[in-house]
Amino acid sequence: IRCQTPCDSAANDLSSGLVESLMALVDKFGNEHPGTIIHQHSYLTYRKLSDADNPMLAHDKQSILYQWTWRVQDELKFVAENFVNVLQGHIDELNLFASMGDVPMEAAATGPTFLRRALRLTLANELPKHDLNMLPVSFGILAFRLRSLRMIIFPMLGIIISLSVAYGIIYFVSLRTAVLSHTMMMMIMLCAALSLDYSLFTLTRYSEERASGHEVDEAVKTSIVQSGHIIALSGCVLMIAYGAMLTMPGSFKSFCVGACTMIGTAILVQLTFVPALMAVCPCLGPEKASGVEADEDP
Repeated sequence: IRCQTPCDSAANDLSSGLVESLMALVDKFGNEHPGTIIHQHSYLTYRKLSDADNPMLAHDKQSILYQWTWRVQDELKFVAENFVNVLQGHIDELNLFASMGDVPMEAAATGPTFLRRALRLTLANELPKHDLNMLPVSFGILAFRLRSLRMIIFPMLGIIISLSVAYGIIYFVSLRTAVLSHTMMMMIMLCAALSLDYSLFTLTRYSEERASGHEVDEAVKTSIVQSGHIIALSGCVLMIAYGAMLTMPGSFKSFCVGACTMIGTAILVQLTFVPALMAVCPCLGPEKASGVEADEDP
């Protein structure tokens, strides 16, 4: 807790009230979950000492520290995370009130728990936004290479199906083991990258076959035969590389599970759903070249 503007001392009635308010929340959590709160202390704990000897008052007297340590078991992990969110919301409300006093004060939370929360929120907010901002560019490059805007529907639907299936699988995994929120963000990036990359192989070959005069069914078969082994091999190499993360401790293994699930799903969707969609909806693909005799061999 610090002064927003230079002040004589951050140890005043307002900061004391802020500390007591925060301590009350922590005490409540400790009473509801015995054994979690190990120790808490603040400037008020050492109020009998002089300001020069008080370890919770900064040397320039512009800030004071309130600190608590806790031990949270795995079964209380989500309860603790919810408490951190409640505590941060309470701090935000206190800041609105404290900023209007004669000596404006500001409270800020730090430490491993709050840093993890901030990192998780940043990843959850920023990565999808940047991915969405770059998707039009990626689709534009793919459309330019394929020379068809209609064919962009194939990778778009592939991304939706891949994410839905992979997230469904990870949901059941999360019921048995911890899955980091960062894993979900990584799966989104992998899905977009792999779906566009694999679609480039498949749809380019499909367009070439149609330009050579082949019917839809023959063009689809050839595109899968010629491009399918490349997609499968590329995906297997990626899964082997991400499989090395199984040696990581604890919940970090969820990176491996999430990545391999997403890669495997992207491969299967690209080799099953997308070809089926091309065969069922030939209107979305290129027209058969007129006046061109199809070759016997692809």
